[in-house]
Parts: sequence; C-alpha cells; structure tokens
Amino acid sequence: MKKKMKKTISAIISTACVALTVFSSTVAFATTPKKEDVEYKGSGKVEVEFIGDVSWKGTPKVTVKDTSGKTYKTSIISYDDDEINFKIKSYKTGKKYNFRISKVRKKGTKEYGTVKGSVSIPKKAKNPISKAKAKSIALNHAEKTYKINKSKIYDYEIEKDTYKGKSVWNIEFEAKKNGKKYSYEYKIQRSSGKILYHEQELDD
Repeated sequence: MKKKMKKTISAIISTACVALTVFSSTVAFATTPKKEDVEYKGSGKVEVEFIGDVSWKGTPKVTVKDTSGKTYKTSIISYDDDEINFKIKSYKTGKKYNFRISKVRKKGTKEYGTVKGSVSIPKKAKNPISKAKAKSIALNHAEKTYKINKSKIYDYEIEKDTYKGKSVWNIEFEAKKNGKKYSYEYKIQRSSGKILYHEQELDD
C-alpha cells in the first residue's frame, strides 16, 4: 500500500514538474509584444505604444484595413524601442481601422511576431467651437468647480486632440490656490463644447 502511494505521489510530482517546465518555456519564449496604448494623433497619424522594450527586424511593416476589408496604404513616421508612429493614407473620417504591425518582437527574445490592434478616426466636427470658446468653457468650469481665480492662471496650452474617438480641444494650465500649485486638464468636444474630461492635480 505504501509503495503504491509513493508511486502515485511521485507521478503527481513528475507531472507537475513537466507542466511547470512547459509553462516556463512558453513564458520565456513568448515573442509578441503587448500594446500599452493606441492613440489617433490627427491627419491619419497613429501612435502605438508597447509594454516593455521591443526590437525590429529592419523596417517595420504596417498593414491597415477598414471593417469592410478594404486595404489602405501606410507610411512609417518613426519607431524606436517602445513605440511606432505610422500614417494611414487616403483615410476616411468616422471609420474604424484594423492594423497589423509586423517584424517586431519583445526585446531579448528570438522570434519576430505580429501585433494587431484597431483605431477609430472621428468624423470632422461641423461648425467646431473656437479655441477662445473652449478656453472660456474650461476656465469658467474650473473657477466654479475647483474654486480658482481664472484671471491668475499660467502656462496655458490648447491643442486639437482625440479622446475616445471624438475630436476635442485639449486644454492644460496651472494655477495657485491656498498657497499651493495645481495643474488642470480639460478635454472639450469640438463639435458641441461638452466637457468630456477634467482633472485637478496637486503639483509636488
């Protein structure tokens, strides 16, 4: 009886060791990088950031198709050890595009693989609100919500951006309140003037 138990325990341990070895090998030799973020930068430009460092086999290749399967030409803008920027040519707004990035691998691994993802290009805003109107919306909201004096803000910046597939004015500025410095960020939809995101952070 004891011999049978020993054989059984030995078999279980052996099976577990084999499974662990296979799992470890799979993890060690996994080559396909994972995406950290995909951002549409405007004018057909897309930025893909990776988790951890990557390496490339020569010049990367990017293939782009829309949801109907139509292929679009692309050009590589830049790439380094943690991101790639490319441009979709002859794109149409208001569509979702699926992309495949080839000739990339996790740094330190052997085999090159392909990273898949998607990006949405928002429709052009009809009669978009102006920079001045967006600034007014953001500062009035900050004055009411965060109790700051809008006449005393500094380091103000505004630029076009996208947020969750929508065209926005991205606004950043700083202000002092109760003797402390705070940073503020607003994302205001260009087509409607709606505040889609706002944040206050205490500066160190």
